[in-house]
Amino acid sequence: QMAPLVSASKGTTAEPLVKQMIATANATRQFRNTGFREQEASITQMEAAARQDPTKFDVTVISKFKAIHEAQQKAVREDQITFAVRQGMVDPKDPAAAPLNLAKPDPNQLAARFDLSRSMASKYQTTMKPLTEAETSALTGALREAKPEQKRALFSSLAAASGNDAAGYKAVMSQVAPDDPVTALAGVFATGDQRKQMVSNYLLEGQAVLKPNKKTDGTPDKGHLWPMPAGKDEVTMKNLFASTVGDAYAGMPQAQSDLYQSAVAYYAGKA
Repeated sequence: QMAPLVSASKGTTAEPLVKQMIATANATRQFRNTGFREQEASITQMEAAARQDPTKFDVTVISKFKAIHEAQQKAVREDQITFAVRQGMVDPKDPAAAPLNLAKPDPNQLAARFDLSRSMASKYQTTMKPLTEAETSALTGALREAKPEQKRALFSSLAAASGNDAAGYKAVMSQVAPDDPVTALAGVFATGDQRKQMVSNYLLEGQAVLKPNKKTDGTPDKGHLWPMPAGKDEVTMKNLFASTVGDAYAGMPQAQSDLYQSAVAYYAGKA
C-alpha cells in the first residue's frame, strides 16, 4: 500500500521521511508480536540509547512502544483469547478461538481453549482466562438467574467437559469470582469429594436465600430474606471468622472478603 508513496518520494526531500515511516511501521509490527519481557527489554535498550545520543534516535518511537506495551497488557488481562485472535496467533475459525457453548461444552473444543489460554498465560506472565469477555458475561448472567439445582447441573456439565484439566476448570470459576465469588467457590467445591460437594450445596442454598432473584419492583421473588445475625451477633460472627483464618489471607483483603461472604452463605444454607 505504501509503494506509490515510495515511488513518488524518490529523489525528493520526503524520501527520508517515507523510509523512516516504513521502518517504524515494520519495527512496530515486530514489537507487537513479541512477549512482554522482550518488549520491556527493547524499551529499556532504546531509552539507554536515546540518553547516550538523542540526536541519532527517534525518541517518539519509545513513547509509541510504551503505549503498545501498556495497551497489550490491558488487553491480555481482560480477554486473552480475543487478544490472541487479533494478534494473529490463532485463526478465528480454529476450535480454540470459536465461541463456546457453555450450556453443552464440547470436551475437545474446551481442551483446545484451555491449551490456548495456558499458552497465552505463559507467554505474557498472567493468569489463565479461558473464557472471552462475552462468554464470561453470559456465564455469570446465567448463574445469577439460575436456581441451585440448575447451577449444580451447569457445574457438572462444565466439569465433565473439562476432563482431568482441573486447573482449566478452576480458571473458568476464577472468571466468575469477581462477579459472584460465592457461586465460584461453590463451583470449585462441586467437583470435589462428598464432603466438598456438601459444602458446595450449602453455599448455593445459602446464596439463594441471601440473594434471591428479584421482582421488577426490586423485592425478593419469593418471601423474605433469611434472618441473619445482626448487631452484636454479626460482630461476633465477623470476629470468629477473623480469628479462625488468622493471617492466612494477609495482604489479600479481597480474597478474605470473598471467603467471608462464602462463610456467611454457608451459615445461611445450613440454617
